[in-house]
Amino acid sequence: MTTPKRQNAGPAGAALHQVAALPFRKGEEGPQVCLVTTRETRRWTIPKGWPMKGRSDSDAARIEAIEEGGLVGKVTKRPIGSFLYWKRRPTELDLIRVEVYRLDVDEQLATWKEAGERYSMWFPLDTAADLVDEPGLKAIFESLMAEPPLPGDARLLYHGDPASIKETAMAKGQMRSNKETRKPKAEKPKAAAGAPKPFASTTAAAKDKK
Repeated sequence: MTTPKRQNAGPAGAALHQVAALPFRKGEEGPQVCLVTTRETRRWTIPKGWPMKGRSDSDAARIEAIEEGGLVGKVTKRPIGSFLYWKRRPTELDLIRVEVYRLDVDEQLATWKEAGERYSMWFPLDTAADLVDEPGLKAIFESLMAEPPLPGDARLLYHGDPASIKETAMAKGQMRSNKETRKPKAEKPKAAAGAPKPFASTTAAAKDKK
């Protein structure tokens, strides 16, 4: 087998750059990701494409998710990982490095731009890891299985140490300290001066009368 040529690979054979969205939601039986098929080979992957002029990479990834899967949600500002793959050209192959941004999906549209060109389906993380071909993408799914992200903005920090995650989540109001969640003890009412002591129980009061 001949070694694939890298067309327009940049200086010193560097890989080309793409962006992707990892559509994520919490299903009834655990976290799920949405995979889409490629248009030509029908392989399962995640929505991805080229950077867009005038837009950040994270925003470009969000748009790719809408166009390829009708997936609408909030995207992370920083990538959660990357993977490599070979993109087939008419005569050659390009090596592509894909920066992956997590997308917390709020809604999947009834129709979208490429609905007639691709299939999309939600899978548990372990099933999705088995379906995709790229080892780097499998590794991202497996990292989410091993260390599930926290809700809200703290999802950006799930690769950090547990202490920093907890401190950040508390600062953003996503967690409460033990002192905040502990209910205050109810104070016992003080008896008035000279008032008779109450009976411990009705049974004790009955015995005193005999």
